[in-house]
Amino acid sequence: EGLEVHEVLVQEGVHTFESVNGAAAEPVVYMIDHFVVGGFYRVHNERGQDQNLNAPGMQFSPLAFAEPCSSPNPEDPGCPPNRFYAYGVLARLALAAAALELEQTADQPVETPRAAGSAA
Repeated sequence: EGLEVHEVLVQEGVHTFESVNGAAAEPVVYMIDHFVVGGFYRVHNERGQDQNLNAPGMQFSPLAFAEPCSSPNPEDPGCPPNRFYAYGVLARLALAAAALELEQTADQPVETPRAAGSAA
């Protein structure tokens, strides 16, 4: 029943464990080249941690940090986690993975769907 699926792209699907004022939140990190330059939390009061928060009713909250983002503070092991630093590391890893995937698939032909009624 239905068509056979050969390739998929998973864009959503990572459950968030973050919350802002009791609402489900997910981090969004901005990069220029390989530099992390900013970020925010996407927050939704009516959605859960396993739902897409990018929906009507979402709000934005700054992904603030009190200390420099370059590294955690090894001299203060009891300090709160620098989430901006952690998310920056993940963003750079994701960028490296995407670049590798683009490099590996650059020579593969791209199939484009034909418009209905067009000649073959």
